[in-house]
Amino acid sequence: MHKAFCQGLDLDENKGKDMKGYFIKRYAEYQDAIKEKRGPNWLWSLTHRILNNLKQEETKDTFAMMHLAAFLTSATESIPELISEYKIVKTK
Repeated sequence: MHKAFCQGLDLDENKGKDMKGYFIKRYAEYQDAIKEKRGPNWLWSLTHRILNNLKQEETKDTFAMMHLAAFLTSATESIPELISEYKIVKTK
């Protein structure tokens, strides 16, 4: 998916590799956040990390965290149905 994303943006190969490393680092960070046991549910620490990354500073914006959690919940529930509408093919 990320390879197609980089190709769609017409990024050169080195820039694409940089972005791949960035995505891998972020996904690992978010996986760790999901495993944390704090807040009312698994989304709490994840939304906190995402907001910190977006704002590029430590934040305790509970209102924004609740809205982001609601969005992630909605997206998580709708992704399987969305994916089922497309045929996934392997690229070179």
